[in-house]
Amino acid sequence: MPAPAARRLLHWLRAAATPLALLFLAAAAWSARDAVAAALRQAQLAPLLLALPLWASLHLLTPLYAHLILRRGGAPLAYADALRIHVARLPARYLPGGIWHTVTKAADFHALGVDKAQLPLLVFLENAVPFALALTLGSAALLAAGTALPVQIGLALGLALVLLPPLALRRLPALRSQRLGLGVYARLLAVSSLFWCLAAAAFAIYWQAFDTPAHPPLQLAGAYLLAWALGFAALFAPQGLGVFETAIALLLDDATPFAGLLVLAAGFRALGLAADLLSYALYALLRLRRR
Repeated sequence: MPAPAARRLLHWLRAAATPLALLFLAAAAWSARDAVAAALRQAQLAPLLLALPLWASLHLLTPLYAHLILRRGGAPLAYADALRIHVARLPARYLPGGIWHTVTKAADFHALGVDKAQLPLLVFLENAVPFALALTLGSAALLAAGTALPVQIGLALGLALVLLPPLALRRLPALRSQRLGLGVYARLLAVSSLFWCLAAAAFAIYWQAFDTPAHPPLQLAGAYLLAWALGFAALFAPQGLGVFETAIALLLDDATPFAGLLVLAAGFRALGLAADLLSYALYALLRLRRR
């Protein structure tokens, strides 16, 4: 298929994916409304209140990518500036398309004096490293939990992708002029690993708030990470909408109706939205106080 035709097809697939996924989740919620209502009635509040700030704390880690990669006047971009821009642009994450948070952050970094030539490297690493580590850590966690799935394939692929970014800099024309020291890359891997450990813990805590058959925390963490990686790889689904929820329901299949698992997985998106709103509200309050 010619490249322009492939791009048009991907554009239409992405445009159609979001409303179709929302309709699919709405239909699932309606079909499992009794099971979902029962789960909500019996939900424990304490785990939800713990998962919310834990997820919000992840916004303290994400700006470290820009701080470590981008340089302004020969010095790293200040972490405080990277954090401020990241949180200030959180509302753009929910615009159609799923790319506007990245786009608006890049524009703000350039306005601070960051060379445009550095921005493709940031965008590449902010996507490649989390995907590789989510696939690696998720597969490893499920393997350790004793799953019967062939997660060894995901583990091998994830480890190979972890080694890819330093090599890709020599091959991709847009990144060929950039340099990435092994020390900086090692710190990026450490930051992303910590990010995923906290994110998976937040999901495991969230899931255990509901009256579903108990799953080992390691299985919950692995299922979340692998489902996120599958959603990320589904280019036709912005933010993996629909793909993530289906993968979670398949990986955690139990006595709970499949549609009910879909709805609970979608509920974790709602918790993420609440955490983003909390983070943005704190930023707005601090900004008003300074004024």
